[in-house]
Amino acid sequence: MKKEDFLKLGFTEEQAEKATEASAEELKGFIPKVRFDEVNNSKKQLETDIKTRDEQLEALKAVDAEGLKAEIEKLQTENKTAQKNYEAELKKIQIDNAVEKALVGVKAKNVKAVKALLDLDKAELDGETIKGLEDQLKKLQEDEGSKFMFEVEDKNTNPFKGTKPGEKKDALLSASMKAPPFYNIGYDSVIKAVDLFEEESDESTDKVIFIHPKQLTQLRQDMEFRDANRYPMQTLMTGVVGMVGGCQVVT
Repeated sequence: MKKEDFLKLGFTEEQAEKATEASAEELKGFIPKVRFDEVNNSKKQLETDIKTRDEQLEALKAVDAEGLKAEIEKLQTENKTAQKNYEAELKKIQIDNAVEKALVGVKAKNVKAVKALLDLDKAELDGETIKGLEDQLKKLQEDEGSKFMFEVEDKNTNPFKGTKPGEKKDALLSASMKAPPFYNIGYDSVIKAVDLFEEESDESTDKVIFIHPKQLTQLRQDMEFRDANRYPMQTLMTGVVGMVGGCQVVT
């Protein structure tokens, strides 16, 4: 479980931190399910092959001497073909598992969709990874047309650069709420709030405004509002529903 999951259960910050570390330590000893399935499927396939060969040997006992050689050659050919098919299927399973593991590792939002963009026609295994896969994923993460398909981890614990936690969000929130009625909000009120606190000239600072859920309907009717569902954007935190006046909007 992640730290956020423990916090939702009512853990304190310190308890959630310790529980997260304990959970991570406990998981170190577990075998990944994809690896278990791979080995288990291989075992079942080998058992099936052995049973088939035993049945073939029993059938040979009833073959007459003249047709024995031809029958053996036929079975040898069939066995070679079956072995090639098995090896190809096993390789496909290993490649699929390696690709899916890599996609989870880079936090792909939709594994199937991102996988469709990868060139896997000539994929070659390199241990438990795919040769060149890391470079392909890096290009997709950096490309403007596909980087939105990956979650971005915000390593900055304070999303409001250059200020103390809560300082800017409280200022912008209160400024946008000054004019009655309470739920009145739009592009003009946001711009006034930004200007009031001299934010407009600070281009290096990311701006976020927190609104009441009841204000969202009114804000969506504003021509300047960019809905996050229609215009993909790199968000500063979870809960961002769109952008207006250079500020990301969070409910």
